[in-house]
Amino acid sequence: MDHEDIIRQGKDDYFTQKGHYANPYPPGSDKFNAYERGWMQSLKRVQKPFPGGSGSKRSFAEKYRNAPNWKGPGDSDD
Repeated sequence: MDHEDIIRQGKDDYFTQKGHYANPYPPGSDKFNAYERGWMQSLKRVQKPFPGGSGSKRSFAEKYRNAPNWKGPGDSDD
C-alpha cells in the first residue's frame, strides 16, 4: 500500500469501525502517521466545531457577560 492508500484506509475505517480508533501499523512509522491522518480527517468532517473555537464570532467574555451572577473586572463581592 502506498501513502495515499493508507490515508484512505484510515478515513474509511473511521466509519466502518464507528469511530473506534485501532491503528494497525507500528507506532511512529510513516504508515501509522498516514493512517492516523486519514482517521482524523474523517473525525473532523463529522464533529461539530468546538464551542468558542475558531468558528465562534463571540469572545469568551462576550458569551458570559450577560450570564446570571457574572462579575466583571473591578466588581466587588460587597
